[in-house]
Amino acid sequence: MTRDFPLLSDALGIRRGQLVALVGGGGKTGAMLTLSRELTGRGWRVLASTTTRVGQRVAASMPVLTMTGDEPPEELARVVTESGRAFLSAGRGGDGKLLGVDPWTLTTIRDRGLADVVLVEADGARQMPLKAPGEREPLLPQGVDLVAPVAGLDALGRHIRPGEVHRPELLRQLTDSDVVSPAVIADVLTSDAGGMKGVPESSEVCPILNKLDTTPRETALEVASAVLARRPDRIRRVLMTNLHGREYVLVLP
Repeated sequence: MTRDFPLLSDALGIRRGQLVALVGGGGKTGAMLTLSRELTGRGWRVLASTTTRVGQRVAASMPVLTMTGDEPPEELARVVTESGRAFLSAGRGGDGKLLGVDPWTLTTIRDRGLADVVLVEADGARQMPLKAPGEREPLLPQGVDLVAPVAGLDALGRHIRPGEVHRPELLRQLTDSDVVSPAVIADVLTSDAGGMKGVPESSEVCPILNKLDTTPRETALEVASAVLARRPDRIRRVLMTNLHGREYVLVLP
């Protein structure tokens, strides 16, 4: 069964007071920016951040706050309230990317109500559509309410090798195939060494299959059905998206 939504935030069922983490590859930053825009439009105070690092494109969308450890939290709340949304970082790296904050900081911000919703990218993928997490990934904040493992449907047909996917050596440990198929994406997103790595039992999980415009609808539904079949104990919905086209299709068992 499928259901179309006009907004990504509605399709994910995001509620006020939640801490939402995006992991995987193929559209995390785009999804975070879309959610921040939609939720600000509702009048919510939105704080976005990362526990790793992100590119500079977020700076063109919202104010960037730099936390060095001694800023009063009231100042953070003031900026978020005045601007509607802001991005929290620990500074900039030599490559210009925004550096991540400690995960516990984001949990504290959520718990203290300094923002109505907290969005966080909890790992990196170097702009690849499919990845396996490294040894120290993901960096999920404690008490995260919703985790969305992301994969780009444009990974289909790619070989599992450098330049086509991120960390191919780790992806090969999750599948016997050399080429990305619907089954491979499902295996990666649902594996405890893949998209489900470190996800608390208490967290909701909604995988996102992004770039719906790059593959036939029936193929995307095949991937979504495989994801649902792999982990019916934890995954009860899958979201297919075309972020640029603002297309959001929820797939249910």
